[in-house]
Amino acid sequence: MNEALGKAYEYCLTNRIPVPTDLKADLLKLGVIDCVKALHEYDNALHRIVSIYIGDLRTKPLHEIGPFAVDFANAIETGLNEAWRLGMRENDVSEMDEDGEMQEIVDGIVASEREHIPDFAEYITTVALNAETMGEAITGVEGRLQMWIGRYNDVLTQAIIYTAEEKSKMVWLLGATEQHCPFCRDLNGIVAYAREWDEAGLQPRNPPNPGLTGERDGEKGCGGWRCDCTLVPTTEKKTRNALQRLLAIAGRGVE
Repeated sequence: MNEALGKAYEYCLTNRIPVPTDLKADLLKLGVIDCVKALHEYDNALHRIVSIYIGDLRTKPLHEIGPFAVDFANAIETGLNEAWRLGMRENDVSEMDEDGEMQEIVDGIVASEREHIPDFAEYITTVALNAETMGEAITGVEGRLQMWIGRYNDVLTQAIIYTAEEKSKMVWLLGATEQHCPFCRDLNGIVAYAREWDEAGLQPRNPPNPGLTGERDGEKGCGGWRCDCTLVPTTEKKTRNALQRLLAIAGRGVE
């Protein structure tokens, strides 16, 4: 329900369509608006930084990577920290833990992302200098950029799982991609406790994702790279033998 409402609100936001007042009130109660707006702002921030860098490269081919790397890294740090906090709020957790373990997790994710910025900058440079137009250059880097943007929902999901109580139930929902890997298809609709998802080592996205890597029934897993699935809180009935099913899909158990 929240996922569908979120998609609808995101569509309205992107296309500047007014949201009915009563619907907006419901979305505020569910926390959907905050999550979608934050993701939309993160998306816009990364697109803006990349567009500026491409423009500079096309007018000044020897433009230095420094300013882009700093701006991109700062946007990632701000956005992913916000994603974690919004994930915490899904479980009514408003403060980070006192021992700093949660912040350490987020800092680790941000540090890992930063390591790939030089390679991304090099890729952008190659595309920008070989494209005939600015629009062609931006389109050329869009696929890679979406992978960076996708980390937002990944971090949000990690926070939801981390802060969920042991008996909180979560359900795997397929994303909007046209083709789904065998792991995601098998996980679709399974309702299990948060601790069981954690024990099985299964979560959406999070590339390179070991839980979605390898082959199953002759098909290769998405590895999290092309994953658009979500793992969301639910009040649905728990799937029978959920943990055993999860472990089997993860390759560590028997159906």
